Amino acid sequence: MQVVRRVSWIISLAIILLLVFGRNILPTLFTEDPVIRSMAALCFVVLAVGIVPQNLRVVFAGCLRGAGDVRYVAVISLISVLIMRPLLTWAFCYPIHAMFPAMHFNYTGPWISFGLDALLRAVLLTLRVNQGKWVDIRL
Repeated sequence: MQVVRRVSWIISLAIILLLVFGRNILPTLFTEDPVIRSMAALCFVVLAVGIVPQNLRVVFAGCLRGAGDVRYVAVISLISVLIMRPLLTWAFCYPIHAMFPAMHFNYTGPWISFGLDALLRAVLLTLRVNQGKWVDIRL
């Protein structure tokens, strides 16, 4: 398990470096509009924060699925994708953005929701892995 965590951290670091250092270059591949490029650069920074929990989530979900703990992963994913992420995205893009328009939550809100979703799922999956209940599952 330690090897998988290390590989996840290394890949996360590589993606973070690409997003942070390429945040001003990557948007130019798609648009010439300076406003859109600056908002995209801001979104890349917000996205970079969510990369570590996202990669940990993917690793631990895969480990649990492979060990046969499919139901737990499916329930966590269902609640997250069906309820949590859409509600957070809506909240950031509309009411929270209306309260704080200078923060540009209408652009960054979906990425903040992504990061919070990934963090919650990474925490829940890490707890499940550390509890060891998946060891007793018979395939």
